[in-house]
Amino acid sequence: MLDRARPFLFPLLLALWGAALLAQNFLLLPVGWRLAPAALILLGAYLLWRGDWPASPQQDTERARLNERHFRLPRAESLSASLVIDSGPVDLRLEATTDKVPAGAATATATLLTGEYAAAPPTLNRHFQHATILLDRRPHAPFDWADWRLQLAPELPWQIEIRSWLGELRLDCGALLLESAACSSVFGALHFTPPPRASGLLILRNALGDLHIHTPPDRSCRVRIHDNRFTRVHTDPRRYVAREDGIFAAGSLAESAKPVMLDLHPGLGDVFLD
Repeated sequence: MLDRARPFLFPLLLALWGAALLAQNFLLLPVGWRLAPAALILLGAYLLWRGDWPASPQQDTERARLNERHFRLPRAESLSASLVIDSGPVDLRLEATTDKVPAGAATATATLLTGEYAAAPPTLNRHFQHATILLDRRPHAPFDWADWRLQLAPELPWQIEIRSWLGELRLDCGALLLESAACSSVFGALHFTPPPRASGLLILRNALGDLHIHTPPDRSCRVRIHDNRFTRVHTDPRRYVAREDGIFAAGSLAESAKPVMLDLHPGLGDVFLD
């Protein structure tokens, strides 16, 4: 029985490719078969176009039952949650769900997280009234090329940790409650909308790409940028004011406003504050 949690497609393709090249070097392939490596190019183009590797009939039935790649996690008795994501080389969009809990209603049937996946659903662990959700693309890399879209419950505080090495991150936290956040990207643009309030520091890192901070008009933020000679900072003067301590401030300057604190670590890319 093949273990689907263990990636085998890439090693298999490499083995077939190596065998074809070796046979070609020893002139063991007929002339018509010497273009066999081109089949790998076609297969790779198919994977990029389709989004993931074809599933077995049993998996097709399961996906049809789950409305293809959609999943939903119930909130149950959770009062807080942690979300850990390793998206790899795919785009990721994160936002608040519109499935809000009416005042005085039970939370057992409310939504904690909804989204889409291509290879495997998220891992959920509950410890007392805290839920920890893990979305890891690495064990299923050969089967998962579809972009991810997640919607989080806006009524409870979240701790978010996101890692991506290729792809665009669009993190709309404008309607969420965050305790802390640590989001990093190696290559690709990172878009972030600050939450209305956050009890901890929100850290954003990007090595090869721009950082975009989209601040709603009613939001109070303080942004510290760890500048370097490769980074240019573009600010909307109607929204942000540069303070003497190197922090860019948006919204109320009063200490009672309890602004959201952002810590930006740009690399080879610009920072846009709007």
